[in-house]
Amino acid sequence: MGRKRLRQLARLAVIAAIAGFLAPQLSDPSQAVTPQAKRPANWATANDFGSVGLLQTRTARFRDDGDLDVGAVFMDPYRRYYISFQAMPWLEGTFRYTEITNRSFSIGGLASTEDYQDRGADLKFLLWDESRFVPQIALGLQDGIGTGLFSGEYLVASKAYHDLDFSVGMGWGYFASGSDIKNPLTTFSDVFATRNSGGSFGGEAKFGDYLSGTNIGLFGGVAWRTPLKGLSLKLEASTQDYQSEPLGNTFERDLPFNLGFVYRPFRWLELSGAYERGNVAMFRASMRANVNDPGLPTTDP
Repeated sequence: MGRKRLRQLARLAVIAAIAGFLAPQLSDPSQAVTPQAKRPANWATANDFGSVGLLQTRTARFRDDGDLDVGAVFMDPYRRYYISFQAMPWLEGTFRYTEITNRSFSIGGLASTEDYQDRGADLKFLLWDESRFVPQIALGLQDGIGTGLFSGEYLVASKAYHDLDFSVGMGWGYFASGSDIKNPLTTFSDVFATRNSGGSFGGEAKFGDYLSGTNIGLFGGVAWRTPLKGLSLKLEASTQDYQSEPLGNTFERDLPFNLGFVYRPFRWLELSGAYERGNVAMFRASMRANVNDPGLPTTDP
């Protein structure tokens, strides 16, 4: 049996173990995942990639069941357009289309001056719901089904305290750039030590890369639901150094943290801005709706 096949089987075994952990909670009413509507409001806002999170990083929060979020993110040199859907209380899916404005399709050997365009899809699974003393825990795949330019996996926990929501996590792949923290899974098998670089034509699940790589990255942050209705502030930090971005891009990081805000003037509209890496601005706008709502969006935040 080839080494590549062994790597795929090892990762599938890890994913199967997680699925086995999750399944009893979904089938046992005494441990069932509670509906999102019963959780604290305003934590489930999108990040720079369209999935629920802070800015560059993720949280373990989820939108309301049936929520649909369609938006655009502008942060030089990236322009991202996304659709994110809360398919089930424990499953979030995001489809994303990215333009990399300082790279053209000629990089792939094609004679073109058109901006490089990438597509990817994310999945996030709820592993454990929040209780009084235990944080909410989620496992996610970024660009896990796509070209893999931004591919990475993460495990994250979130815990609310009054109007503050804290998150901390670790990630593989894209989330691990700039980190020298050893991937703990390599202790069990060296099949987790290597990872293929992104750049396929997409449409494939990259089982051979899941949870792999020599190192892992750490990230964390906090969201503050301010007294101003609809406004939240976000602060995050990570070990990511932005020196291994797709297509040979390298970005300077003048500050080790990112700071931003989210403003929801109406329930159907979300606006976000941030100052990231100490030298670049981000702006995001999205429209939200819930497929379970028979009426039109209201003006409530």
